Amino acid sequence: MERRRRTKGIQEPAVDLYLSDSDIREIIQDGNAKLLVETAQRIGEVLHEKKLTASAIRSFLGMLRKIEVFARTKDGKLSEEAYRELIFLKPMLAYQAQRYRENHRSDALSTLQRVLVPAIDSIGRDLQAFRNFLKFFEAIIAYHKAAAGGWAEKEI
Repeated sequence: MERRRRTKGIQEPAVDLYLSDSDIREIIQDGNAKLLVETAQRIGEVLHEKKLTASAIRSFLGMLRKIEVFARTKDGKLSEEAYRELIFLKPMLAYQAQRYRENHRSDALSTLQRVLVPAIDSIGRDLQAFRNFLKFFEAIIAYHKAAAGGWAEKEI
């Protein structure tokens, strides 16, 4: 029997997507590809289970791509403009999560927010950490899409 959690009239599967500081550091700072893929798969599948729409996820990818365009500097650090835009993603995520909760009666975007905000915090001004974060987010999208298409477990 599946447990359910109730939050302000929203009934969702009870799923723990807590990531330790050490997992976030390994994925974002160290670029641990194996952990990145395993974690992204778990998150993508949970987000699909919570009925997160693909368009809600893709809008954040568009914002990250915009940041990526002006992220590069010669010293391996994020440009000032890229860093500022990255930090502004946090309130944007909070706002979108609340709107999604009201419009879709689902806390799916809040679940993603709980994963992404600590990951954003771990980037700092490190350009490679930003690239690792982008790969992590792209992998989450891929596994979310795979879960929606029913081919996540099949061999390709």
